Amino acid sequence: YPADSFVLHRYLGVRCHASRVPAVGAYISDFIRVAVPALVAGIGDEVSFVVLEEEVVGGDGGGGEGATGVRQVGERTGRTKTLERFVFQFRMDDVIRTTQHDVLNGKAD
Repeated sequence: YPADSFVLHRYLGVRCHASRVPAVGAYISDFIRVAVPALVAGIGDEVSFVVLEEEVVGGDGGGGEGATGVRQVGERTGRTKTLERFVFQFRMDDVIRTTQHDVLNGKAD
């Protein structure tokens, strides 16, 4: 990805990169709002984050035929290519048990 696609931030004292595209940030925030409660409830134990690239017809005009018989440059072909895949696995029993232990022993924030 181009370096100027991201901006450097600090969150909870940790340096991280954030997308400069507001729609990307909003999409990820919405996803996390749904995923975290599901993980805590035990509905799931992992989250997959897959970055896809959508194929579009290049400048040579190739790529197959559309409804009119010829695809236009920049037209979506309906195919995607996986650029990156991240799988985050969680053991919520360990996380929740540790948190409850800290609360009971007065160590919670």
